[in-house]
Amino acid sequence: MLPTIQSRERYYILGNLNDDYGDEPIPPYVINDYDNLKQSQKVWRNRQRIILEVRSDQVYSVYITQHYPYRNEYDPANTYIITPNLLRRIMTIQTASASDIQEQWGINVSEREIQTDNGRIYVILRLLTSVIRDNNGICLMPKNPPKRRPRAVNDDDCDHLNIDLDLGTTDTGNARIQWSNIPQKYVAEGAMLALYKNSDTPLNYIEVTTDSGRYDTSTSLDAGMQARFMLTKPGEEKARTLPWSKYEDGVTENDELRK
Repeated sequence: MLPTIQSRERYYILGNLNDDYGDEPIPPYVINDYDNLKQSQKVWRNRQRIILEVRSDQVYSVYITQHYPYRNEYDPANTYIITPNLLRRIMTIQTASASDIQEQWGINVSEREIQTDNGRIYVILRLLTSVIRDNNGICLMPKNPPKRRPRAVNDDDCDHLNIDLDLGTTDTGNARIQWSNIPQKYVAEGAMLALYKNSDTPLNYIEVTTDSGRYDTSTSLDAGMQARFMLTKPGEEKARTLPWSKYEDGVTENDELRK
């Protein structure tokens, strides 16, 4: 359901009301109502989760999702990637006044209520409900797990999730980059492909002038290389392939992911 991650990256899941969080337990105002429910009701009230994708001890992407009823599986139709713009809006709730919240988001709450944990949670829930309803601030994940790495980097922009980017070999063993479904607005703004030797070292930059195409580089394709698609200014990354590897039988890791 989510993008495949590298070995040094991790997904962390938050929101299970039955978990024991040790020294930092769930605040009582979150679980009081839940604890008083019947077991059959708890199944429906403990489905929602927040998933954090962490790279180098920093949060790279944030998802919200939910379980299927009575199944320990996530529902792709109700899984969203949260844009940075929405995260910033949520953070401002901590210091916003009631009048600010009414003016910016049309949510009615008193000054007294916004000073309480319950009041702020109420505003956040109303905000999340509105953005899911209006699809403003979230990106619905594709039905098939992407072989690239999506990231919502431009406020409320979800078009990058449809980009198809692939890295393979030519007959001579050099790196070949193929792409499709590049939004025309990205091409018009100025976009490029980059071939990386590893996660930190770029080797080649290629200007993108069409929404789909193929480019054969003069660089030998080695394990760990990856292709990335980004806007020229200010260098916002929109998609990347997994680091390339080759199995003994000659099938690449990217080929396996396409099955």
